[in-house]
Amino acid sequence: MLSFDEHTGLISFLGGMVILVLVGVFFSLLLDQRFELSKGNHALRQVVRDDEITLTALKSDVEKAAERLRNRDIAYRLNQEISLRSERIKSLKGEHLALTASIEKVEQDMARHRRNLWRAAVGEKIPHLKVWGGREYHDVTIRQVTEAGLEIQHQNGLARIAFPDLDETWHQRFRWQESERRSLLERENLSFSSPNGSGKPAAAQQGPLPGNVGFLRARVVMWRGRTVALADEYANATAQQQRNRSVPKSLETWSRKAASISGKLAVANRELLKAEERLRAVSPDDELFQNAPSDR
Repeated sequence: MLSFDEHTGLISFLGGMVILVLVGVFFSLLLDQRFELSKGNHALRQVVRDDEITLTALKSDVEKAAERLRNRDIAYRLNQEISLRSERIKSLKGEHLALTASIEKVEQDMARHRRNLWRAAVGEKIPHLKVWGGREYHDVTIRQVTEAGLEIQHQNGLARIAFPDLDETWHQRFRWQESERRSLLERENLSFSSPNGSGKPAAAQQGPLPGNVGFLRARVVMWRGRTVALADEYANATAQQQRNRSVPKSLETWSRKAASISGKLAVANRELLKAEERLRAVSPDDELFQNAPSDR
């Protein structure tokens, strides 16, 4: 039999063991709970990170969608603007066509009025006409007004005066244009290359023989026109020489141009004399010699 003290010690021992077991179980449960909590916290953090990634992706999608909406709105406004501008362009084109037609009509009316003025001036008599460079004509009658200027009859014969040589009052009256004058001179220069005005070399033309009166008269008329045109060009170049040093859009000076035209005029005068001599040999009393200019 165990004594009382031995029973007490055994009970104390067993109690201690029970307490240790309970404490161990408690700590074990506490560690298990902490582990579970730690595991749950890790899983929760992972879920939070995943949610953050998902949220970032959603934000990006939202921003892209908003950008698409803005672009669509901008595109819509641009389409509206383009539509409005297209309508405006169509309207402006219509106005432009109408304005062009009006301008053409006004220009046609002005050209018709100018031609009427030119025709009305035919036969007008001028006692004294002074042109640029000091040339003077007396007992002048206007025979024709052309794009180049005036064709007149005076006490010494016939002459053509380029409009740059005339006073400003003549310009205001007849509304000459330099482009038209140059165009006319170019056509005349082309026609001077052949008697019939075709511009082809004489050898290539099927015309009358040199002894024919009609051919000889045509040669005289041609060289008279040539000398008048060159005289006008020379007078113009001489006048321009006082104003400008060089020819517009050219490196040539007016003095050199005047010298060149003077040489051509001398050749034309010689050819005119030859043509008149040939015509006079065949037809001494030809009407061309009755009104031949004597101031050449």
